[in-house]
Amino acid sequence: AEDHDSAEILETIYRDEITHVAAGTRWFQFVCRTRGCDPIPTYHELVRRYFRGPLKPPFNEDARDRAGLTPEFYGPLAVK
Repeated sequence: AEDHDSAEILETIYRDEITHVAAGTRWFQFVCRTRGCDPIPTYHELVRRYFRGPLKPPFNEDARDRAGLTPEFYGPLAVK
């Protein structure tokens, strides 16, 4: 099926989500710097505390990289 309208909407959502994750990542790193804590272990601690269940691959690594969320943040938390 050729549903170009839906594909266009999904592409817009995809780009918006990269922007949202990038903003959240910048703020998270800023807060960690102001509090003197390392962002990656702090992220791991918070995910383990508040996220229910494991992180399940596959991950869109390209989109996450563009948002500044490198594999060091989510890789160690993923189900093997």
